[in-house]
Amino acid sequence: MSFLKKLGFGKSSGSSSAADLADLTAGLTPPGASQGREKRAHPRFPQGDPPVLRIDFGSGTPVDIKDVSYDGFVANTDEVPEKCHRPESFKAQLWALDESVEVSAGFVYSRGPVTAFRFHHDTPAALLFLREPLECMRLGSTLTAISGDMLKAPYNQPGWVCLRGDGPTDLVVATESDGALKEALMTFRQGEQYKEISFKENILKTARSIDSAGHSATRMAQTDTIDPQTLKIALFLLAGITSQKTKKLSDQFGQLIHQHLPNVRGTSPR
Repeated sequence: MSFLKKLGFGKSSGSSSAADLADLTAGLTPPGASQGREKRAHPRFPQGDPPVLRIDFGSGTPVDIKDVSYDGFVANTDEVPEKCHRPESFKAQLWALDESVEVSAGFVYSRGPVTAFRFHHDTPAALLFLREPLECMRLGSTLTAISGDMLKAPYNQPGWVCLRGDGPTDLVVATESDGALKEALMTFRQGEQYKEISFKENILKTARSIDSAGHSATRMAQTDTIDPQTLKIALFLLAGITSQKTKKLSDQFGQLIHQHLPNVRGTSPR
């Protein structure tokens, strides 16, 4: 039985894809131009705990990014080396979990605890690199609560949170009486397949859709081992959630998923 059927929903036909590179480039703030909020062409996504995107200014140790967009990023002032407080381009290594790319960036402003930088897109490498995590964060940001009268038991009971967003992307979370994560299930589309990540009885599992010919609902098959790509996409999606109430739950789920991604340089414990 599909995830949507479990919740009591019919099959969704919605879909979404990343913006074309040309559209991204057209909306970027050019070097030397103002980057005030009124001119921002692309949304910024605050990073959760743990962050999925980090930046290495050249020390060999990535540091947290507070928020990010195609235009630039914000970091903690006390983690920014003095040499980077300049508008001229400098090179840095941008990490998205276990992958990285060299980027050019320049100083924009420093305000108390945070310092902002603009990406200098002299090549398309950073744009292409950011496309997957930022598109997933955009999808995650669309997740909103499903009304209880549209759900069936036990999902309409206290302690359950059910969210749906573009993609389609779905997230169900159950908590213990003390607010600790008890159970979680996320499904999302990746290409022509649906992927699923679940946590139940302290066991994390991943699954993917299989041929559903002759069946009215998408069928899921558990993967033989935990699929790291499914974990990474799930972390990107969770990072896009902005609702403070839901963010606490999604961060718990993200921390749990992160435990199954050891040796990930971009988010390794410090």
